[in-house]
Amino acid sequence: MQSLARVLLRRSREVKTDQGFWQNYKQGTVDMRWFTFAGVCFLAISFIYGAYVGDQMGQVKRLLRMGAAGASSIVGLTVETVTLTGRKRSSDAELLAALNIERGDSMLKFDADEARARLEKIGWVSKASVHRLFPNTVLIDIEERKPFAIWQRGGRLSIIDEKGVPLGALRVEDHGHLPLVVGYGAEDEAMKLYTQIELYPGIKSLVRAAIRVADRRWNLRLLNGITINLPEVGVPEALVQLAKLDDDHGLLSRDIELVDFRIVDRVTIRLTDEAAQRRAASYSGKAGKTKNGDGRKT
Repeated sequence: MQSLARVLLRRSREVKTDQGFWQNYKQGTVDMRWFTFAGVCFLAISFIYGAYVGDQMGQVKRLLRMGAAGASSIVGLTVETVTLTGRKRSSDAELLAALNIERGDSMLKFDADEARARLEKIGWVSKASVHRLFPNTVLIDIEERKPFAIWQRGGRLSIIDEKGVPLGALRVEDHGHLPLVVGYGAEDEAMKLYTQIELYPGIKSLVRAAIRVADRRWNLRLLNGITINLPEVGVPEALVQLAKLDDDHGLLSRDIELVDFRIVDRVTIRLTDEAAQRRAASYSGKAGKTKNGDGRKT
């Protein structure tokens, strides 16, 4: 198979005409000898190499983009419509500023990937997609972060999403229904914990706060004042055991203040002070009973 360049050169030699250069050019019959063709290629390669060595490729690309942008304006490939979906809390002005696009801009010049990256830097935006719909429409769909919990560390409160990202624009007072997580590191581990607690609606409905201890484990503080000390590892197993104790014995409705799962294969339960006093009094009363005259216990 002959090369394309050789075929073109042979055909150019076979063409004989006296119509003049421009007439021949229009008809595609310019007489191009091999050294002319080689010279044109040499000049093109020299230009590209010179631009590369001289660190001018960026300028060349810019010139090409400008040329493409001008051509797109001529043929009508300009931005006329921007369609946005998924926005609930994000600011229109902030989104438009991140897009960095105006009506009449070139569709070819608009970089959808760069626009998406800028959108995802906005605090409320979790994920964004940007598409060019030729000839004149840009489609944007955003997925916003959802309030998940109230995070307390020190004396500060913030609303966080499922990934632990603070949503500073929200007022804590308006989201009192969200679970409370306390401590440094709690924001990163809260979703994992509450995913496990979700399996036990009876326990979940009683949880007032989840407290992160030394960024290693959790304590659950219940609405009735009971504290559940969860282990550093084996949280799912501890929750299964807690749910069973509550179902079988009504553990979480008794007069106790602590259930401790930190020791493997052992559950420690501590009574409230009042319950402990009543228990001690009942034991002392039994021990204090005396025998009557016939030696039988009274």
